[in-house]
Amino acid sequence: MHFFVNHPVWGGNLALYLTFTAITGSLMVSYVRARSEGAGIHCTSGILQRPERIIVLGCCFLGGPKIMPWGLALLSILAYVTVAQRIIIAYLSSKKANIFQE
Repeated sequence: MHFFVNHPVWGGNLALYLTFTAITGSLMVSYVRARSEGAGIHCTSGILQRPERIIVLGCCFLGGPKIMPWGLALLSILAYVTVAQRIIIAYLSSKKANIFQE
C-alpha cells in the first residue's frame, strides 16, 4: 500500500482502492468462517481460501508493481465471491439444521 501511495500505478488511486478491497475481502472470508463455526456450522468451502490467496499474492509480488493491481483486482473480486458463497452455505446449513428458529 505504501508503494502505491508514493508511486501511482494506472495514473490514480485505483491501486489503493484495490488494496483496501483485497484486504477487507480477505478479512471477511475468515470472519464469515469464524462466525459460522461459532454458530455450529461447518463452513470451509469457497473459491479463494487462504492458500489460494497466498499463491495469488506471491505471483503478483514476483510480477512486480505493474502486475500487482491486476492481482489485487482478482483477489478482491474472488474474495467477495467467496464471502457470498460462505454466507449462502451457512444460511442453507442453518436452515436445514433449524439453528435459527423463528
